[in-house]
Amino acid sequence: MTPSQIKWGELVLETIRTPEQAAKQIIDWQLPHVALYQVLFIVSAFNTLLTAFQVSLSDNPGPMGFALTNPFAFFLLSAGVTVVFIHVVFWVGNTLGGNGEFSQLLALLIWLEVLRFGAQSLILIASFLIPALALLMFLAVVVLNFWLLLNFLRISLHLNSAWHALGVLFTAIAGMVVGMTLILSLIGLSTLGISTNV
Repeated sequence: MTPSQIKWGELVLETIRTPEQAAKQIIDWQLPHVALYQVLFIVSAFNTLLTAFQVSLSDNPGPMGFALTNPFAFFLLSAGVTVVFIHVVFWVGNTLGGNGEFSQLLALLIWLEVLRFGAQSLILIASFLIPALALLMFLAVVVLNFWLLLNFLRISLHLNSAWHALGVLFTAIAGMVVGMTLILSLIGLSTLGISTNV
């Protein structure tokens, strides 16, 4: 199936109404890993541009100002964190009783990234027209994104329930936080010239 043959609007609505049916359709495409990673990098690039544009409109961008001052580094960070997250979730899911395939998880989470980018674009447009509506849309997207993420994890990793998926998600996030903390602490110690060998 080529992209021109896919009814994208219907797929978006089906994803919201019946995530399991939409997930089955996406998995049936059997896209190769190379194509999926290409889509991920393209979405990350567009997300970087969108974030930089939003930051340029803000008087106090805060940490997100990084996207405007160094967009390439922001792109690498965004894409890198997503790739690491997918691999960690896959490993944790299979360790905690799942029996999924990496290609299925990769396809579904990249589709979720595409949806998230589309939603952020609509919220940005709404913020210019009706700010109050943009806020409501943002809250709805946060809830919907979390719900879809749990469903996609349950389906792709063949987990027993949404609660099982929630446990996998929290464990994966905790593992990433601990890992990043250790890496940053080692980098900090090395920068100070302190040996990490005991």
